[in-house]
Amino acid sequence: MARPSNAKKFKVSDKAVAAVTLAVALILTAVFIVLGFTGRNMDADGLYKLLPWLPVPGETTLWRQALKPSADLGATREYTFAIRLEEAKDAADAADNTAENNAAIDTADNDVADDTEAKDAADNTADNDAAVDIDEITRILSLRMSAMGWYGASVVAEEGKLKVTVPLAEAGAQTAALFSARGEVAFADPSNEPFLTGDHIVETDYRETVDKGVYALSFRLDNEGRDIFAEQSAALINQSISIMVDGQVVKSPRITEALTEGMASIPGFSEVEARNLAAIIKSGPLPAALTEEAAQDGPPAFGNNVQRTLIIALAAAVLIIFLYLVYENRLSGLVAAWVLGVQLAAGYFTAALMGARFTAPTLMGIYASFLLALYSVMFIFRGMRGDLARGRSIRQALRESYADAGHVSLDVLVSLLLVTIIVMIMDTGAIGLFMRLLAVGLLINLALIHIALKGLLSCVITLLGEKTSLYYRAGGKETN
Repeated sequence: MARPSNAKKFKVSDKAVAAVTLAVALILTAVFIVLGFTGRNMDADGLYKLLPWLPVPGETTLWRQALKPSADLGATREYTFAIRLEEAKDAADAADNTAENNAAIDTADNDVADDTEAKDAADNTADNDAAVDIDEITRILSLRMSAMGWYGASVVAEEGKLKVTVPLAEAGAQTAALFSARGEVAFADPSNEPFLTGDHIVETDYRETVDKGVYALSFRLDNEGRDIFAEQSAALINQSISIMVDGQVVKSPRITEALTEGMASIPGFSEVEARNLAAIIKSGPLPAALTEEAAQDGPPAFGNNVQRTLIIALAAAVLIIFLYLVYENRLSGLVAAWVLGVQLAAGYFTAALMGARFTAPTLMGIYASFLLALYSVMFIFRGMRGDLARGRSIRQALRESYADAGHVSLDVLVSLLLVTIIVMIMDTGAIGLFMRLLAVGLLINLALIHIALKGLLSCVITLLGEKTSLYYRAGGKETN
């Protein structure tokens, strides 16, 4: 017979597991929050940088590089452009000549008064033509700013000139060129003879290539443009096709095969070059040339110090919410504040990853998802408080609340997520940005509120016990 073993079986206690889980979660949270304020170089040469993404009131941190302030909440630069309305001027001159000729003829017929009225009418027509040109210029410049994602940027016509206001963080050497470029795009053969205009481009975009810092401009042509481009690319194999803007060659990629699908990608651009060219193509050409006259820096559209004031006000509001949660719900409120703090930091981190700027729509998207997370927590805690008031244990109250109130919260979050997905597909502007941030925030809420919060509360209960007073303020409101 085998002799019985005297070795004792080693069993890890539930409290030890709970303590380790809470410690690991706390350390990861601390690292995440610290990196949010400080950032970090990911290697010795600083080639890979994690920029700080949590906004602070001071001017010394780099978070504004991860979330570049736009014209509504950040400093601005105003460009002044003179408008050269050649076509409108020609129309006015032609109208003047016609009216004068008519006046001369009618003078011979003693009909000068009628001719004067005709001349005035012609002048009015020319003036209206000029006004239409200015409106069209304003519309196209607005489209270019929208394509750049510059929320809060504006263009205003004043006394025959255009005042264009852009975010200072985005202003650079090529910013003025973005607006002053007429924007007449064409494809040309090796002798720079155009064979296809930009009017046939129906879609354009840009993205980074496998070579870091090098971007490619991609485009799609309409049916007629596809056929012309296919014919020319087939005839120019092993030669180059140039893309030209306002008669100047921008890039001349070599053609290695016939491009018959009406789509192509042109590499070799910097990010700014590719983004500007994509914006120009999307907006179409200007009806008149512009000349830069002046540029000056100015305050945000919402006023001086709006950035600092907003950051402090939002931080104070969040702190008050956290203190209320702890006051009403004791340890469970402390854990909830912990999870909500991670949710808010993750919201800013997501915005930075998405390339969203520090704008009003960005903040609305981040804090809308935060408030929805707070709603879920309050709704779940309300159920827990009711069960505790009826004498149930905290563990049972947690389980029952997630099965009841938690299920309702889950349904609300999932339903809102579906709505945001539909809206963000339909809108690519400020509303679309808000919806994209809200959609990602809702996904974060589902993970943090319905998985992380429940797990952390279970660990706290296991480690510190089920004494009701640790999780429930007896004098608080009860739910029947």
